[in-house]
Amino acid sequence: MKRAFTNCTILDGTEHMTPKSGMSVLTEDGIISDIVPDSEIPSGFEIIDLEKRYLLPGLINLHVHLAGSGKPKKKPL
Repeated sequence: MKRAFTNCTILDGTEHMTPKSGMSVLTEDGIISDIVPDSEIPSGFEIIDLEKRYLLPGLINLHVHLAGSGKPKKKPL
């Protein structure tokens, strides 16, 4: 199934992340295949209007507390 998630603000999770609008995330069978301008969505994609919500493609847990090095540490027993 091909879907285009549009009308959203994309946060890509990079270190100096800049919110991106006017872009759509394309998926094919549940896997991200591309990020394109809204005006360039190929035919054959079901349009999913996210109604100006935020989209964080590929990110699973946004509420993680990491150590200063950015690497998780074991909790003491």
